[in-house]
Amino acid sequence: KREIIKDRVFIDFRPMIINNRERFGDWEADALGRPQYSNGIIVGIVERLSRRLLLSKQTGKSYAMDGFKRMLNPYQEISQSITFDNGSENASYKQLNLPAYFCHAYSSWEKGSIENSFQRLRRFIPKKSSPANYTQQDLNDIMELMNNTPRKCLNYQTPNEIFNKHFNLQSGAFEG
Repeated sequence: KREIIKDRVFIDFRPMIINNRERFGDWEADALGRPQYSNGIIVGIVERLSRRLLLSKQTGKSYAMDGFKRMLNPYQEISQSITFDNGSENASYKQLNLPAYFCHAYSSWEKGSIENSFQRLRRFIPKKSSPANYTQQDLNDIMELMNNTPRKCLNYQTPNEIFNKHFNLQSGAFEG
């Protein structure tokens, strides 16, 4: 068997501080879409502590890492790790310069934050609909709505509220 993703570190070795959501700046990533049936995919990342979702439209699986890089770029100084599944689109994960962890095969529940976010995203983008039918602006509008919806797991704060509080503290910005 040929290993598609070289030098993977499985999720078993992910530190407990990440598993317990005790630290800000740990991300989960995934891709949505069926590139064999339509043009394009949607890639997403979720910050684990705040549950803040970022989305990017890409032309295909081979460009997924470009989307992840673009979304993480503004948050380089606070980003601590990222967790992926074993899709071939994640083979060039080293480009992100972050500690990366991988789920076991057929165990998508091991990256539950992004799976839950994509399940919520399905309210706006139904299964079998083509990502080609959605613009980046559509995705931005969906993100805005999802990230500004209070969540019980966040003590009825929004993902944006939690994210911005921690981001401002970590980056040394003054929150006024």
